[in-house]
Amino acid sequence: MSLKSRRKFGFCNGSIDKPTDLTLLGEWEVIHCTSVQWIMRTIDPSIKSSISYIEDARLLWDGLAERFSTVDGSKIHALKSDVHDCKQEKDKSVTSYFGNLKSLWDGLANHEPPFACSCGRWTCGITKNALARQDSECLHKFLMGLGQSIYSNLRSQLLSLETLPTLNRVFQLTIQEERLQGGIGSLAEPADMAVFFVHHGSQNTPAPTIIWRALRDLER
Repeated sequence: MSLKSRRKFGFCNGSIDKPTDLTLLGEWEVIHCTSVQWIMRTIDPSIKSSISYIEDARLLWDGLAERFSTVDGSKIHALKSDVHDCKQEKDKSVTSYFGNLKSLWDGLANHEPPFACSCGRWTCGITKNALARQDSECLHKFLMGLGQSIYSNLRSQLLSLETLPTLNRVFQLTIQEERLQGGIGSLAEPADMAVFFVHHGSQNTPAPTIIWRALRDLER
């Protein structure tokens, strides 16, 4: 993005050819070398040690792409498994849970980009439909991973809608629900709180009464 914003990415994909006019060659070489230096400075030091210095921006770019942009089936499988297992832990906020999911989704999209239009006229709508399906899957996954008891009412209300809202809108509503529930400290399941009071309450008090008091205190 940095190279594109400065109109220098053409040195990487070969669209900016080396000029034959000697009056332009000097300026081209200066900008070309600067582009190579930009790329080298952004490479992680642990990776840079395995890369011999290359003065050609396109050769450097293509070499990095060939080495690190290959599709790895095991990586895709691991990312999908992590997405499936990702859930909101009791001591984690909705923002933290959503951030973990978003990081996994971004990594998966980098290895498995959505379907793109192949008709050349962008009239078939396949890209739009593929993105809509992807957003819907992400929305359902986000709802499934939320705290089961804390957000059950909100989840039921959202799923009962004829048209589901966007993922960002659902995230906003979930944040509001978290604030109403009292923040991260309220993410403990009510059932767990009731069990705690049953085990630590008075032995002379009936268990249903203790559970009712636990739920009443949780609502406060």
